[in-house]
Amino acid sequence: MRIAAMLLADAANETSDRKVNLLGAGFDLWPRNKFPSRAEVVVFLRLEILASETGNHTVVLDLITSDGKSIIPRIQGQFAAPPGPPMYRYLNLIYNLRFDIPAPGEYSFRAVINGKEEASCPVKAVLLPTAAIPGQQPGS
Repeated sequence: MRIAAMLLADAANETSDRKVNLLGAGFDLWPRNKFPSRAEVVVFLRLEILASETGNHTVVLDLITSDGKSIIPRIQGQFAAPPGPPMYRYLNLIYNLRFDIPAPGEYSFRAVINGKEEASCPVKAVLLPTAAIPGQQPGS
């Protein structure tokens, strides 16, 4: 089993025919006017599952700082890979998260499948200069 894709997005959904719609996907920068700052983000995972990997599996999603400290409660779940062909199957997982970004810095979402880190997605939080804040005059 492997993670075929891991992306951050503003929004996502999956249709009944298993198509995934991602909005504002693929970013790696959180520009903010102040810190701490509220974040709403979607983490999208696409798992590639071999036919031989049937049964129950665990997934853990975490957001860590550059020094390895977790800033959100770990998200833990299970999924079942049913038996049968084809040789590869794909499973889409969509996580809608809301949390506070404590400070500017480098962060990383990491995905752990069955106890093994399979993918990570870095993102950098930056403080915008006052002049860059829409509707606010420099120096105010």
